[in-house]
Amino acid sequence: MLRRKKKETPTEVLPDTPTEDHYQDLDLKQMIDRLDDKSRTVILLRYFEDFKLEEIADIVGENLNTVKARLYRTLKKLRLELEPESLDGNQNHFSERSHAHETGRKQTDG
Repeated sequence: MLRRKKKETPTEVLPDTPTEDHYQDLDLKQMIDRLDDKSRTVILLRYFEDFKLEEIADIVGENLNTVKARLYRTLKKLRLELEPESLDGNQNHFSERSHAHETGRKQTDG
């Protein structure tokens, strides 16, 4: 969805198990609109306008490392929003660990 298109190699054999997206109820525009201005700008320039990170840094007048950090932090945030919830409605272990890391709290098992 937010990744660049990869080069495809035609094959004669189809994959054994087709995969299905679980984003039927997702409205990408709404997710992007909820981002702060700086994060939204980096995402739009990178994935919708196909600019390189160096070009984005020049456009927004920021250091390249700042742009990289903002991009990866925003992608992580979007990824966490996209993660399907487990069957019992609780977040999966990865989400809990990520949230604990982001808030500076120690993850406890149990």
